[in-house]
Amino acid sequence: MGGWYEPESGLLIAKDLVVTESDSDYLIYFHDQMHIYWKKLSEGYSFEWTFLEVFNKHTEIIREMAKRGIQHLFPINNLDNILISHAPKIKEKKENEKKLVTLQKEKVYLIEKKIKGLHIQAHKKGSDVKIFSEEKKDITNDFSILIEEIKNLSDKDFIIDGGLVTNDDSSINLYVWDMPYFEKDITEMPLSERIKEIKNLNFSDNIKEIERKISNGGIEELRTNIEWASNLPNSEGAITKDLSSKYEFGENYSYKKYNPLKDIKGDNVVK
Repeated sequence: MGGWYEPESGLLIAKDLVVTESDSDYLIYFHDQMHIYWKKLSEGYSFEWTFLEVFNKHTEIIREMAKRGIQHLFPINNLDNILISHAPKIKEKKENEKKLVTLQKEKVYLIEKKIKGLHIQAHKKGSDVKIFSEEKKDITNDFSILIEEIKNLSDKDFIIDGGLVTNDDSSINLYVWDMPYFEKDITEMPLSERIKEIKNLNFSDNIKEIERKISNGGIEELRTNIEWASNLPNSEGAITKDLSSKYEFGENYSYKKYNPLKDIKGDNVVK
């Protein structure tokens, strides 16, 4: 794979596209194209767009979609699927309740906010830093603005797992939620112990530990903490995590995701 990417239409979307001036049909088309661009970059193709530019433009598009009643619910290739529905609130509530029932009432869980961002791993060895996407693509050059801050997190070698979020002022935050390596492989450690290692990092204004709480008071406390996490800035829901779980990069099936209960306007499903 790889080489120079030429779209079938022969035209690429302009980088200076003003999404607020586009009608909804074109907005959906532009959204789909961002997914295609991301996929082509992940496959090693080259063209005028970079990972960071696709990520930022995609963020602009989904924010405009949200203003028009479109909400992202399911991740695909680290961007997103979108759903527009008249009444997803009841459906989402049922799905959330179904997940809550499967949790063990007496067990201690970690509740985190579910961010609207790009899932990455950052590797620091000596003075070298590399950033990888969930597809294991090296995207270091696209997020070079964070390299020094990542390097300054610790004098030790480490690998952190987290999400990149683009803010309204185009600044970027990295939220760290796991650490599979800290001077040694710690993937077999329970999550509770890995979090203790995360506390050793020197976090900065742009790199932060993800907001989370421990819940051990049963289902009602879980509901309260899930609502708390869902209402945090840059949150699109909540995740419950088993504190005894081992590390996995990507989808960890012991974790459960909860979408916020919001009314959404519209009458079409876009995949």
